[in-house]
Amino acid sequence: MATKKKIFISYSRADLDYIATLVDALREKGANVWFDKNIRTGEQWDNTLEEQIKAADVFLIVMSKTSVASNNVKDEMSYAKSLGKIISPILIEPCEVPMRLARHQYVDFTQDFDWAVNKLMEDLDSAEIEIPGATSNQKTTNNSSRVPISPAFIKKPKVIWYILSGAIGIILLFVMIDQCSGDGTAETEMGIEQSENPDWNKALNSESVDTYLGYIYKYGDEDLYYEAAQDSINALMPNEGLVVFEKPKRNFHFTKNLYTGMDGTMQYGQSDGELPKKGDILSAINAVQVYDVDDKQAIYEKYILAGEKVRVLAVDIYEDSVWITIAFQEM
Repeated sequence: MATKKKIFISYSRADLDYIATLVDALREKGANVWFDKNIRTGEQWDNTLEEQIKAADVFLIVMSKTSVASNNVKDEMSYAKSLGKIISPILIEPCEVPMRLARHQYVDFTQDFDWAVNKLMEDLDSAEIEIPGATSNQKTTNNSSRVPISPAFIKKPKVIWYILSGAIGIILLFVMIDQCSGDGTAETEMGIEQSENPDWNKALNSESVDTYLGYIYKYGDEDLYYEAAQDSINALMPNEGLVVFEKPKRNFHFTKNLYTGMDGTMQYGQSDGELPKKGDILSAINAVQVYDVDDKQAIYEKYILAGEKVRVLAVDIYEDSVWITIAFQEM
């Protein structure tokens, strides 16, 4: 069935031969398609593109390795989104899907071309196109929720050296007392023994997020070394990125390890099924693609693997998904 919607095709010049075949197939189905090969000699290129995007009902973006890296394609897509156009991606070869398209359902053209053309036409002809968050009357709203940081996770100045300095001072004090009184040997040894914590020494020597978490699980947030443990975890996670936390139908990609509960208290290990807060530490349930914080593009071959820990830095809630800015370890 022919769709009455006017379609603008955004693509990379490297894919021109494929696009020509695609356009012919769509037009044979009765589609009203425009792409920039229609621009006549002497016309203002940018002005024509702008006018055609404005006039279109559907912005059809062709995803390939070259198009997802194209600044022109990115500019066209941003403009179409700003106008509230229906965004309809199709995939013509395996490539990293940009974050700004990750929330949209795409038609896969990499397998059966004829089936994909029919599927695309059905979607475009449908009264309610099954593309999350991309109806024609919807702007790309970022109802971003910057979740307040819990006091338990407010980053404090590093204290480990203050603690070590204090411990050294105590040791020197006992040495001086021991030198002044031979009877103080037993008390001095007892004082030094009580100031040492083998679990903390183990965490320091391991330089492992899991070991620091194990220490916090065991001793809690009132422990002398709690803040130093949190600082050490932060130091082990120097990288920042964007990942999907939840997709539709409560499809979670992470579970909580150390987090602030609904009552404001620190919770350990057992996830409560709620959205994370800034400062929470999560574990990946499966491999999750990492996106660049600034340009929102997928970082090539950068994934958080199942079981790896991340620190939540910010939470962004959209209509059909939840994204989190994270700190993560070197991989």
